[in-house]
This record gives sequence, C-alpha cells and structure tokens, in this order.
Amino acid sequence: MRSGGNITTGEIDTTPTGGVEGGPVILSAAGNITTGEINSSSVGQSGNVINLSAGGNIQTGELNTVSDGGFPGNSGAVSLNAPNGSITVAVINTFKGGIPQDQPGGSRQPGDGGAVSLNALGDIVINNDLDSGNGGIGRAGGINFASQQGEIRIGGRLFARADQGTGGTIVLRSAGNLSLNSVSTAGALGGGEINLNSAGAINIAGDISSGPNLPAASTIQNPTGSAGNVALSADGNITVGGLVNASVPPNYLAGNGGNITLTSRTGTITTRDRLDAGTTRGNGGSIVLRAQQDINTAGLVSAVVNNGAGDAGDIFLTSLEGAINVGVSFQGNAGGLFPLSARSENGNAGNIGLEAATGIAIAPTNSDAVVDLAAIGTAGDGGNLTLHTNRGNIIVGATISTAASNGNGGFVTLDPPDLIQVSTINTQGGQNGVGGNVDITAGLFRATGTFTDQNGIAASISAAGGAAGGSVIIRHNGGLSATPFVVGNASINGTAAAITTGTDNSILPQQTFPGIYRQGNPPNDIQILTQEPNNPLFYPPISNLEAEAFIPAGSLDERVFEIERKFTGQFDRAVGQASTPIKNLEQIQRELAAIERETGIKTAIIYGVFVTQTSPQLSESDGSNKANPFVKITQQTRTWLELVLVTARNKPIFAPIRVTQPEVLQVAAAFTTAIKRGARDDQDNTYLPLGQSLYRWLVTPLKPELEQRGIQNLVFILDEGLRSLPLTALHNGQSYIIEQYSVGLVPSHSLTDSRYSNISRTEVLAMGASQFPAVGGLNREPSLPYASIEINTITRQLWQGEAFLNRDFTVAQLETQRRQKQYGIVHLSTHATFDTENPKDSYIRFYSERLSFEQFKTFDWNQPPIELLVLSACETALGGPEAELGFAGLTVQTGVKSALASLWPVNDEATLVLMTKFYRRLSSSPIKAEGLRQAQLEMLRQQNPQQLRSLLEDLGQQTIPLSDLIAEIQGKRFPHPYYWAGFTIVGNPW
Repeated sequence: MRSGGNITTGEIDTTPTGGVEGGPVILSAAGNITTGEINSSSVGQSGNVINLSAGGNIQTGELNTVSDGGFPGNSGAVSLNAPNGSITVAVINTFKGGIPQDQPGGSRQPGDGGAVSLNALGDIVINNDLDSGNGGIGRAGGINFASQQGEIRIGGRLFARADQGTGGTIVLRSAGNLSLNSVSTAGALGGGEINLNSAGAINIAGDISSGPNLPAASTIQNPTGSAGNVALSADGNITVGGLVNASVPPNYLAGNGGNITLTSRTGTITTRDRLDAGTTRGNGGSIVLRAQQDINTAGLVSAVVNNGAGDAGDIFLTSLEGAINVGVSFQGNAGGLFPLSARSENGNAGNIGLEAATGIAIAPTNSDAVVDLAAIGTAGDGGNLTLHTNRGNIIVGATISTAASNGNGGFVTLDPPDLIQVSTINTQGGQNGVGGNVDITAGLFRATGTFTDQNGIAASISAAGGAAGGSVIIRHNGGLSATPFVVGNASINGTAAAITTGTDNSILPQQTFPGIYRQGNPPNDIQILTQEPNNPLFYPPISNLEAEAFIPAGSLDERVFEIERKFTGQFDRAVGQASTPIKNLEQIQRELAAIERETGIKTAIIYGVFVTQTSPQLSESDGSNKANPFVKITQQTRTWLELVLVTARNKPIFAPIRVTQPEVLQVAAAFTTAIKRGARDDQDNTYLPLGQSLYRWLVTPLKPELEQRGIQNLVFILDEGLRSLPLTALHNGQSYIIEQYSVGLVPSHSLTDSRYSNISRTEVLAMGASQFPAVGGLNREPSLPYASIEINTITRQLWQGEAFLNRDFTVAQLETQRRQKQYGIVHLSTHATFDTENPKDSYIRFYSERLSFEQFKTFDWNQPPIELLVLSACETALGGPEAELGFAGLTVQTGVKSALASLWPVNDEATLVLMTKFYRRLSSSPIKAEGLRQAQLEMLRQQNPQQLRSLLEDLGQQTIPLSDLIAEIQGKRFPHPYYWAGFTIVGNPW
C-alpha cells in the first residue's frame, strides 16, 4: 500500500490458515503511518516480511512475523524506516517457534528468526519486548537500530537468543540516551555480538548476556560454543543494573569468553553486578573499561576455571579524571570472593591494569576476597598487576595473588602518591618458576594480612620461587614525618608479617626501619627506601616533569610536532641533507585516514621519546649527617621514557612510563643479544622476560586504546638507542606482538612518503651473488650458496621480474636496468657491513665491487621511484648513532618508500625460507608489513613446511640442481625469533 499522505489502519492480519507462508505487509507513506497489530506469521511455513516506510512518524501495535515451531520455516523480517520522524511500536516478535505446547513429544524444527531493522531521525521506542530469537534449530535474527537525532527506549526484553543455534547480533546506535531493560544474544552454539553506541547515556536496568547457553530441553550433546563480544560506548554515563555475561558455562567442552568493552567519553561507568568474560575450556575474553569520570563495578572476571586449558583474558580499567572502585556492593550484588579474577587453571593468567586520577579501591572491606591473577595448573605463568593513581589512595581489602603453581609469578606494581593499603601480596613462582617482582611507591604502605608461603614463612609479601625469587622494593614517604617502616606492625606504615623473596632472604618481624634498608642481592633483593625530614623527595607524575627543550609543556599537538622535528633533524644531519619540512598532527592524521580508506587497515603511530628532568634524589649517607645517618638528598638528572599514541581519529594519548633511559637501553641491548644467541641454541628463551619488559613499557600502557580503536598496524617512531630493536619479537607474556599486529619502524613520519600504492602490480629487479672473489683489491668474502636460489625462486615462481646473478650483479647493471624499466621492487641478496664506529667504512658488496656508505647516500634511489627495497643481507638495518637504521634508514631518507632489511646476520636457510614466504604473502596482503607479519607467523608457528619444498622442486624441473638443498631443508623448523625477528620494514609499511 502506498499513500502520498498518511496511512491509518486497524489490525492487519495476513496469517494463512492452511500451511502456507504468511503474506507480506508493505506500507509506504509520504506522511505518518499509524496501525494496529500487524501479523504476517505462518502456521506450517515461513512468516513473511513487514516493511513500513514513512516520511513522518511510524506508530504501530504488536508486529508478528513468527514461523510456528511445529514445522520447518523462517520467521519474516521487520523493517521500519522513518528518516524524518520517530518510531513507536508496542511489541515485535520475529522469533522462530520452539516445540508447540500441544506437541509435548515433538521435536524442534529448522528455521531462522527474522531480522529487525529500525531507522529513524527521532526517537525509537518499543514499549514491551522485542524477540528475534529461535526456539527451533537455527540462528536468531539480527537486530539493528539507528536513531539519527533521538533516543532509543525498549521497555521489555531485547532478545536474539537461540535454543539450538547461534544468537543474533544486536547493534543499536542512538544520538540521544539509550535505555533498555535486559539484552540477550545467548545461543546454544554460540552467542551473538552486542554493540550499543550512544551520543548520550546508556542505561540498562537488567542483565546483558552474550554467552553460549544450553536450555534444559536441548538435545545437543557435548556442546561447544564461544561467547559474543559486548561493546558499550557512550558520550555520557553508562549504567548496567545486572550481570554482563560473556562467559562460557562449565558444561561446555570448548569455547572462548567474549571481549567486554565499555567506554564513557565524558561520564561514569557503573555496573551493579559483575562483568564475566571467563570460560572453562578455552581462552578468557578481555575486559576494557575506560571513562572520563568514576568507574564503579561489582566485579570483573576473565578467568579460565574448572581445570580448563587456556589463557585468561586481560583486564584494563582507566578513569581519566575520577576514581575506580571494584568489588562494590549494590543492593546485595557484589564481586564476591573474586572481585578481580584473571586466573587460569591450566594456562597463563591474564594481566590486570587499573589507572585512575583520584584513587583506587578494590573490595576495601572484604578481607576474604582475592585479586586473583594466579596460574594454578601444571603450566602457565601468573599475570601482572599494575595499579596507578595520580592522586589519592589505593585500598585493596582483598589479598593479591599473581602466583604460579609451576611457572613464573606475575609482577605487582602499585603506584599512588598517598596511602597504599593491601591485605597480602603473593607473587610466588612455582616449582620451576621465578617469583614475580613487587614494586611499590607510596606515601605510606600497609600490608595488614598474613599467609604462609611455600617455604613455611608467615608473610605479608612473598616473592619466593622454586627456581629463584623475585625482588621487593618499597618506596615510602614515612621519613618526612619520622614515621618508620615496621615489619610486624601494619597499623601505620609497615607489614603485619614477613617480607620474603626466599628462605635465604627474609625480613622477619619485628623490625623497624626509619631510613633506607637493603637486604639480599639482585635480582631477588629487598629494598625499603624513604627520605629524611626537611628535604622531601617527591615522586612527581612523569607527565608533569620538566623536559628538554624539544618537548614543550603545551598541547599534545605541539608535542607531536616537536618530537617529529627532533627525530627528523637527527636523520637530516646524519645524511647531510637540507631540513625536511615537518608534518603537524593534522597532516599526520589526514595521511593515516587516507591509508585506512585505501587499505582497510587501521594504523597507530607510537612515539617513544626520552625526556629529561632534574629532581631530588635519595642516596646512601656518607656518615656526615649525624642527625640521620640513614639517608641524604642530592640533585640528580634522570631521563624517562614517554609514549604518545597517534591514530587517524581522536586526540593523541600521552603515557608517561616510570622507567629510566639507561634501564630501557640496557634491557633493549640485552634483548637483542639474547635473541641472537638463538644462532647457537634455538632452545634458548632467555630473551622472553626482556621482551616482556619492553612490551610492558612500549605497548601495554596504550593497549586499551589500541583495542578500543580496532588498531591492526603499529608504526613505531623511537628515540636514539631503540631504532634497531627487533620489535616483532616483543612479547606480552602469552604471545608475540605480531600475533596481533603488523609492525613497522619509521625514522620520523615527516621523512616518510606515506602514499599508498598497490605493490602487487609492480615488477621486481632481483640481483645477487653466490660467490664473491678477491678482485680489484677486494678480499674474497664467504659464499652465499642460497642467494642464486633465492633470486630464481622469487623471479621464476613468486613474482614477475628480472634476475641478475654473479658477474651480472654490478652497480652499473643496477643503474642501467632502473633507467630502462620502472621496477617497483629492488631485491639485493648479498653481503653488507655497517661499521657502527666508522660508518664511512660501511658498504654493500656487489660481485666484484662495493657500494660504499657515501656512494649509497648519493645513489639516485628515487628516479624512478622504488616502492620497496629488499636488502636480504647481513645487518643492513643496523647502524650506529650517526645512522642508527643503517642502510635501510638511508634508503628511506633518500627517496625509497620502504626497505626490508636485517638487524643481524641470519642463517642462510632461514633467510631463504622467510623471503619465499614473504613474497608469497605480499601479493595477497593489503600492506607490506602484513605480508612480512604473515611470513614471520608461518615460521613461528611452523606452518606450511611443504611450500618451499614444492617451489624448489619446481625450480629443479627448470634445470637447476636442487636435490641436495631439498634434502637439507626438509624437516627443518625456524620458530626461534633469531630466524625471523631480525627482518624489519623501515619506512612506509603500507
């Protein structure tokens, strides 16, 4: 029915009487549509559609498109469209019926619930229930609402459940407030996604459920299924009156918990019952809450329990201007014994991080509760706990456990300016593990509880471990008021029981420490630090530190510009080129947005910069201060690490990191060295804890934002000393960074040609040599037996292009070929040496000549343009202070968009494997960094071992004798990062 004006009707019923489909109901009016009940359901077949479109408002009674449960059939869809008006409906039923009440012995029938789509300029109101679920065998219908200028209100239940199928997806977008009763996408075979977005507030009176759920009458045996993700995002407050359940119940044999993300851009977050993303046999989901003001929640769970095998999810909460309260009681709903739980019973525990502006409280009155990041099974490490507040106190009535039964204990870091009060801290390592470090900075510190650790010691803090203990450091301001630290009395400043890192290093009660005290040897020492009266040693937030001239105290926009100017200037001076124009934040974000539009990849830039401050420093007394022989104050300059996150949209994020430049550089150097030991022993994993420290400093503080913004590609722009870091081997304790993100390294964004070009359409110029004779005064260099195979594999099997080998591998040939044809990729497989002490002695070796450092700088790499230069050679991305990114950095500075190069000499076989995997992946990857990521993941996970053999066998049929090589490579694996993490993309990663 169509009308140029209004449509007003009573009841409309197209329900058939004889086992056929219900008739469709389609109304279109230039004005308003007003109807009674509309029924297009069916008994015996499928329900049909209801489609209403109005230039004005839509107001209806109950809408039914149900397919009866006694027969196969789908329910009909409901679509209401009022682009200039509002929508009001009494009830919407598009569910697929279950077993009819008059057929108690009947069976469920196949069919899907009907989709529901409502779009309006103004308010969308459902007075009672909306049910697009499924009582038969099939999927629930999806629900999609969009109010462009109004509110969304649903007075009854919002259900997209499925009794023997998967739950439907629910997406609601409102320009005003969004008010609901309860929401469920639970499904026997898996829950559906829930995504609620409001430019106003979100208020949900009851529960939210996206987990799998098996009804009592279900016939499904040995069920499996994962929970759907839950995402709530609002400009105003978010309030949830009931449980947020994205968990997998214990009767399921397998399934992952769903991720839960709540974001209030200007308001508060309040959840009156717990948020549960846990599971029993799978991985727990992550929980991320971010609010401008306070966060109040009854409890948060991402655990893997009931002896399930899997890793728990991470939990991150951030309140930018308010406080965080966890384990709060609301009308009898509380977090119970586990207000915060990221434990795993047969895997790795998750990490928990809480950051607030004005204070943190976790179950403040419940001493029986546990902040649980333990790994209690036969495998797995405890999670790390970080609590930080800019002002106020941290009060944890619960016990804190990051212990492991067999693996390593997790770290605990507590950092408020005022009081910390906890019950106990247990970071013990298991039988084969190391205890986690405890790092506390506070005005006063109290640990009021006692537990018995693995060595039978009654402790308030234990970092003991079967293999070794961790360290304990407590910094407090008690010295300012002559308030000593007492082990054995926690009433003011101290611990109720012992502090221990093992049987050989314990501080037993009762002992009093008015000043500095250190006991034991690193890395399992105990330190108690304070300061003397009248000379206060303050611990200012790093964001308030007075920095070098290049970091102004102004806006983040200016900060980004000044960091760009500093880093760009360093590289300009190294190359001796004119000053490069500096890009501002608006230009950078515009270019990132263009990349996202062209590739579909969301990129984040992470700036890592060192800033310097001068402040009072506490040190050992030389005995001259007779009044207080424990401490003295001196002025010391320290340089700290700071991060700035820039994405295509939203404001930059600033993250000060409480770690000094020497510590970062020491760990970075040790990390690289440890990975390179894989050349001798590919079972050596001593790099892992170092990589985890670097991940905590460079990535973890920004992780909630990265997840919230859906970032897929990370581009690091780092300060001196970090530009040769093997970033792809950073590790979060559970996985490598490349298992979630593609990674690139850029000298500065101003030096980067960020324009995107589809590299799959270009040709490759591949050159290299297997032999390097002693000619023309040059020494003979070791042969590269796989170089010619690498070149032939690329040009004959993987990519269109030309190959030049051995005697044809000359600088003149490189210049000639580039003049004659525009190659998008230039691939050089050869020796290279970058002398970090004397860069002028650096070179790339051709067959019978060298391309020196100075020649390399002046070589015309940009005419014609090169999208990608591959330097499949030794240490081509490793340089010194004058040119820290080596030849790769120089090529980017002199016109090449991107360079793929190596940080250390890599095993020839592994290089051949990685290069073949890279080119195979490059042609189908949206960006270059993703092609490298996929190749590295295949080596890490030992995937597709037959690919290279097949390529080599094909080459062997082309008169290249490869049988010996095939036999040699057959069965070899390269999971250690020594084999793959040395290769990095410098410059444009897109």
